[in-house]
Amino acid sequence: MANMLDERPVLIFSFNTQQVTVIRDNSGKIIEGSEDDIERVYYVIAMVKDKESNPITDGWKVMEVGIQASTKTW
Repeated sequence: MANMLDERPVLIFSFNTQQVTVIRDNSGKIIEGSEDDIERVYYVIAMVKDKESNPITDGWKVMEVGIQASTKTW
């Protein structure tokens, strides 16, 4: 989707991933999450065209990232 914000173009992308969230301590022991807990996560990212042009990104920068929903897949 595309929109205008303060006379600057904004592009909004949505996509989903399958991901695992695992947090380990220094010894490698799992302290949160599980390697077998696979979730489908739906993301939304808004990118805005910055007034100052960057040669690598052509002036585009991430304005906001959000999780729209998540569901267990396994």
